[in-house]
Amino acid sequence: MQTLLLVLFITFLVTLLLHLRAMGKFERNVRTAMQYVRFSNGPDNDEGVNRAALPEIVRAFAAKSGVPDTGGAISASFHQLAEMRMNPGDEWMNLRAEQMMGTEKIGFVWYAAQKRAGLTTMRVMDAYVGGDGMLSIRLLGSIPLADMRGVVTDQAELMRYLAELPWAPDAILYNPHLRWRQVEENIVEVEAGEGATLARVQFHFDAAGDIVEMHADERGRSEGFQIVKRPWRGYYSAYKTIEGEFAGATGFRRIPTKAEVGWILDAGYFAYWRGQIATYALEYAQPRPR
Repeated sequence: MQTLLLVLFITFLVTLLLHLRAMGKFERNVRTAMQYVRFSNGPDNDEGVNRAALPEIVRAFAAKSGVPDTGGAISASFHQLAEMRMNPGDEWMNLRAEQMMGTEKIGFVWYAAQKRAGLTTMRVMDAYVGGDGMLSIRLLGSIPLADMRGVVTDQAELMRYLAELPWAPDAILYNPHLRWRQVEENIVEVEAGEGATLARVQFHFDAAGDIVEMHADERGRSEGFQIVKRPWRGYYSAYKTIEGEFAGATGFRRIPTKAEVGWILDAGYFAYWRGQIATYALEYAQPRPR
């Protein structure tokens, strides 16, 4: 009996050590990716953004959001309180997430944790870093449930970056990799990438000049063992002005603090994510003068 208990105890210790090691590695990978996005500043060319080519409604949105004409932020970071579900009829899962978004270069990292009864049951990293899209899901923070990469993931994550520009409005004036086009009086299209990874979304503005909807004709959705292109929708609301000490200088950004994202399925619209911004901060290449 003592031998059996010893074997069980050693097995438990080995399993625990492997779990902690895998969880620590995953955490380090996430933090490394976040640091890369956080300080990835400077355009890849000398041209910068052709602001004269921006639709007027987009320039006005950037100004209303508090983006300065010079000395903008190189990244935005925020925490979210969110809910998510995979399929119609599923229960909503509560998530706490943190996100880092680049504004001079395309990149983001979304790191979410699901907790039940005080225990973290799942961790998710959704990201676009250095031109590569990735989705990694870990049960208990260590057991791989999904590791998605490749051209389809690159395009899907690039599309997510575009859709979340209202949370990083500095990118409008400082990211030269974004291409803007006026579609209708209150609709603009923004695209990035090329070839198989070309991604584009449309933003719908209300009468006050705020972005309230996002439309995309198709984005890859995992359905069983295949990826199906589906129309994708996003809705933004509860715009608030956030003031604070951004990199040593007092300023503000006006962003939508609530959002919802969903698919258009055969049976109709299905919301799979909804949440709100809890904290918001900006990173500058150098401290701005007071």
